[in-house]
Amino acid sequence: MKRKALVFILVASVTVLAFPIDINEARELLMAESGGEIEFISKLNLGMPSESSWIVFRHGARSAHIFNINNNREVRHIDWLNATELSELRFSERGGGLYFIYASDLDIDIMQGIPGTRLGNRLVKFGDFLGNGTDLLFSITHALGVDSFDVTIRGYDSAGGGIELFMFTQIVPLRRLTIPPIFFTNYRGTDGFALHTTTYWREGMSYWENGRLIRHEADIVEYGWVFHAWSEESRRFEKIADISGQDIEFLATASLREREQNRYSPENPASVAIAPTAGGATEAQATAIISIPQQANVIVQSDTTASSMPAWLLVIIIGGAVVAVGLVLLAAKRKT
Repeated sequence: MKRKALVFILVASVTVLAFPIDINEARELLMAESGGEIEFISKLNLGMPSESSWIVFRHGARSAHIFNINNNREVRHIDWLNATELSELRFSERGGGLYFIYASDLDIDIMQGIPGTRLGNRLVKFGDFLGNGTDLLFSITHALGVDSFDVTIRGYDSAGGGIELFMFTQIVPLRRLTIPPIFFTNYRGTDGFALHTTTYWREGMSYWENGRLIRHEADIVEYGWVFHAWSEESRRFEKIADISGQDIEFLATASLREREQNRYSPENPASVAIAPTAGGATEAQATAIISIPQQANVIVQSDTTASSMPAWLLVIIIGGAVVAVGLVLLAAKRKT
């Protein structure tokens, strides 16, 4: 009896390890959570051990939520972030009174220069910005000031053991800008974000420049570009340089061209939109964002294979399980 129980436990444990949670099972588990119908779901690689992470946006919500599911199929809510719709985002240019401009009316897409997978038409993207195999969560939303937007980047910090805020800053949109007010680029050999910002000089403020004391006789607003990059020391994105007007045009042109080239790449899961037929799922669903016909608003980043592991790894795990069970049976037989 003990031998059979031990064999059952081993087989059950190996089965859980060999067949991790796919997107269909995750959706069923998360549908059981309160909050409404799921409109968007995608798997995240946050680097959190022993759990799979998922980003979920529910119909009619104003925020996206991050959940973890462990090997026992237990669901745990770990974080949330604003998921502002493009048509809701608006700003007022300094000196323009209370005349508001909507981001959706601009000639540029303010999310165009951010890599990764976009959450529908929301101002949220997620992807491996640092090239280390783990995803970060990027979002733009309303700021306290009417002339700027808040930008946040979140991710898992192994030192703290949870989701941390890696960047919180403001960008300043202008109707005359011909490039997005924030975009991902490589500046002087370092990957990071170029941001359009302002510096406010109040009347009477002074500062030293090239050995001279500069005093402002009136309020001045200076627009400019800065570069934020990852700091291993602080484990945050920090400002490391100002970007000149000449450099910003070159950086933007190169970066946006690269984004456009990758937009329709088969390796980019955010670039493919496939509607499954009534006959079942298509092979391309493993790397696609797909819309579900019976629920037109539902978007799923598919992961419909039986396992997210490579086939060779599954063979090794299952083969190891068979060997382990055989050794247990052999040991039990010798004892008897």
